[in-house]
Amino acid sequence: MPKIDVNEKLFFSLLGKTYGYDELEARLTCGKAELDEKPDANISKAERTIKIELNDTNRPDLWSTAGIARQLRQHAKLSSAGGKATQYASFFSDKNQTRDSGNRLVTVDPELKNIRPFMTAFVISGKP
Repeated sequence: MPKIDVNEKLFFSLLGKTYGYDELEARLTCGKAELDEKPDANISKAERTIKIELNDTNRPDLWSTAGIARQLRQHAKLSSAGGKATQYASFFSDKNQTRDSGNRLVTVDPELKNIRPFMTAFVISGKP
């Protein structure tokens, strides 16, 4: 899997917020990434390097300091001034409540029931 070294000062500057390494590691999961190695605390923040392992090679947009910072920022809906995390559960249907589908319909061949007993679909529209 790809590994990237990101400058700590630049990374947190792009992220708009500084996290401790344990919290950063927890947040990296949204980008299918993990902290590969914590930086040496004896090195100045401007020179520290955070090593991140990316567990999904299908996301080359994350293979840079700016890319992984953008993913974390968008996931948490943070801006440089701060912000609140989006509660994604409010957008999803579940067995108790169906959300408006906007007249969209997914048709699944009944013969697939034994092959693929579950399915999911989504629509993305508008600017990010």
